[in-house]
Amino acid sequence: MNTIKIEGQVRKTTGQRNAKDLRNEGRIPCTLYGGIETISFSLGKKDLKGIVYTPEFNVAAINLDGKEHKAVVKELQFHPTTDELRHVDFMELVDGKTITLELPVKFVGTSIGVREGGKFISKMRKLKVKLKPENLVGHLEVNISDLSLGKTIRVGDLSYNGIEIMTSPNIPVCSAIIPRVVKEETTTAAAPAAAAASPAAASAARDWPHPRTGDVRVCIRHCRVSGRPAGAGCSRPQTAGAWGA
Repeated sequence: MNTIKIEGQVRKTTGQRNAKDLRNEGRIPCTLYGGIETISFSLGKKDLKGIVYTPEFNVAAINLDGKEHKAVVKELQFHPTTDELRHVDFMELVDGKTITLELPVKFVGTSIGVREGGKFISKMRKLKVKLKPENLVGHLEVNISDLSLGKTIRVGDLSYNGIEIMTSPNIPVCSAIIPRVVKEETTTAAAPAAAAASPAAASAARDWPHPRTGDVRVCIRHCRVSGRPAGAGCSRPQTAGAWGA
């Protein structure tokens, strides 16, 4: 678990005007909560690069007035049009106190399905979990070695010691799908067999003899007496329109 140390400045005043002044100075307003008290402070934009602008999940060791607070990012606020970072909420880590957050997923191994010519598809990048700080990890490993062609790993298939997964168990995490080319080849190969079977089936239907006269004709109605399909030995008298050439 990576820990990044950063220096923060406690805000003596709060409000929109003070926040605007901080941003003009290249600093970002922040809030630390979850501990004994809620603290408003600011961090430099450069200090947040290793915490915000990274795919890794890191713990921040924030030094405020000589006291270190270990925390994780809880929420980020960006400008709606410029995507500029406006505010950061940190959750302080307190031993024994359960926290809820999102951890990144890391896939390990090589899927059997991929070795068989399939394509690996990742469907989730993060999972919502509940845990205590002593069980905090940088990512959740998902072993895909046994993932065969056409199969899917769902959230319910995963489990980790000391970590409760809050994401719905039915949501797929990853799959090994059958490539479209393979599907098309299978369909093309099946088409001639189906075409060859169709004339034989049609010939068998036409050659079905009339149950009374022995004429090779086909009943074009469904037999209402026996419930059998057309031409399957209808015992009704022949009537106009009931039989066709």
